[in-house]
Amino acid sequence: MTDGLSYPCLFGTMTPVTRFCPKCEAHQNTRVETWDEHYECDKTFIVISITSRICVACGEALGNDEMDQAIIDTVQSIATSVGQRKKGLTP
Repeated sequence: MTDGLSYPCLFGTMTPVTRFCPKCEAHQNTRVETWDEHYECDKTFIVISITSRICVACGEALGNDEMDQAIIDTVQSIATSVGQRKKGLTP
């Protein structure tokens, strides 16, 4: 943190985004984090990249409709692909 109001990033500085955190029961600064989660789907191991807004104070992942929809779309696409491959519809 450079001045308490902004964070260094690749494009200069970024102002923290404040959101309500249900765990803290208060508005808190947040950051966006990305990590990989590993799952097994029909005996096929898959990795899904998760992006979520995180409360800086407590580390709780906060809901975000756009980010959540991106995860759902990815999971549906992978599940469809795995299902088609199991049925011999794709190489």
